Amino acid sequence: MNRIVLHIGSTKTGTSSLQKFLTRYAKQLLEQGVVYPVAGRRAAGQIAHHNLYYEKHGVRVATGVFKPEVGVWKEALKEIDAVSDAVGVISSEAFMNCPSRQIARFQKELDGRHVTVLAYVRRQDLWMQSAWNQQARFGRCSLDFWDFFTKNRARGHGDYVGQLTRWAQAFGWDHLVVQNFDSLPSGGIVPDFFASVLSGVRVAANEHDDFRGNTKAGVKQLVAVSNVLKDCRAQLGATFELPSTAAIRIAQYFRKRPGEVTDYSVLSFNDACEIQRSFEESNDHLSRLSPSFRASGGFRPPSPEEYRNRLDFLKIGDDVLTKEERRFVQRMTREIVRANKKLRVFGHLRRSIVLFLRRGLLVQARAR
Repeated sequence: MNRIVLHIGSTKTGTSSLQKFLTRYAKQLLEQGVVYPVAGRRAAGQIAHHNLYYEKHGVRVATGVFKPEVGVWKEALKEIDAVSDAVGVISSEAFMNCPSRQIARFQKELDGRHVTVLAYVRRQDLWMQSAWNQQARFGRCSLDFWDFFTKNRARGHGDYVGQLTRWAQAFGWDHLVVQNFDSLPSGGIVPDFFASVLSGVRVAANEHDDFRGNTKAGVKQLVAVSNVLKDCRAQLGATFELPSTAAIRIAQYFRKRPGEVTDYSVLSFNDACEIQRSFEESNDHLSRLSPSFRASGGFRPPSPEEYRNRLDFLKIGDDVLTKEERRFVQRMTREIVRANKKLRVFGHLRRSIVLFLRRGLLVQARAR
C-alpha cells in the first residue's frame, strides 16, 4: 500500500499556507507521485481535509457538519492507491487535538499502511496570542486574553506532549515527526514540509504566489468586531453569533484604513515567561520523547524585544475609531440586525404554514 503523510497541524503554524500550496500545485505533485486527494475537500474554496476529521467525529456527523458529498476516507485512499508507488498527503489542523477514540478510528482506516504523522508546534505564549487573535477577529471570544488563555489551557491546548502522546500511542513515536515552527528558516513551512517528509520532490512555484493564510487582525478591526457583536446581541439576544461573512467584511474594511496597528502583543515579557514556565515540564517531556523536536533544540525563551508593544484591549475604548469608522460599525450592526429579523419572520411564517398544513391533513384524516 502507498505511504501516507498525515499532517495534523497544529493551528497557527502556517497550515493554511501549506494547504493552499498543496492545492495550487496538486497537478505538479501528482506528476511526481504525490497525491493530495480531492476527497475530503470536494467543496468550493476548501483546501484542507476537515471533512475526514468530521467523518470520525460523532457529534459532527449527528449535527450535519460532516458532508458525505465532500468526500470520505475510503474515497481519499482510493485516489491515493490509484497511483503506483505514490505518497498520499492528508492535511487538517483539526486532527491535532483529537481524543484517543477518534484517533483509533483514523488508525483503522489506515491499517496496514506506512503512516508518517507530521505536527508543527509553536512556543505556547506565541501560539496562545495568535489563536486568541484568530478567534477574536470572528467574535468567537472576548477581547479578554486571559479569559481565553484560562479556558484553552483547561482544554489541554498548548500541552503538546499530551496531544501528541495520543497519536504516538496509535502510530508510535518513530512514525511521529514533530517540527519546531519557531525555528523554521525564513522560507517557512512549505520548504520544511517537503524537506521533512517529501525529500526529492520539486515544485516550480510562481514567485508571485502569495500563500499567506490568516493574517493578524489589527486593533481597530478587533474593537469593531467586539462593538458590532455587543450591539447585535443587545437587540437579537445573548446567543447571537457574528456571521463569518460580516467578520470578513470588517477585516476587509479595516485592512485599508489608515492608522491601523498590527504590531502589538497582548502579553508583557513577564507574562510570556510565566506562560512558558507553566508549560516547561510538558515541553521537556516532549524533547525526551520526540527525536525530531529534540533536534530542533526546543523552544527558545521569550525575549523582551518580542513584547515591546504590549496593549491591554480591555482598556481600549471606541475612541480608537474615527467618526467614519464608527459610522461603518453602526451601519454593519443595522444591516445584520435587519437581516436576522427578516430571517426570524420568515422562520415563524414557515413554521405557521407547516403547522397549518399538518392540522389540515389531520382534519382530513379524521373525516375519513
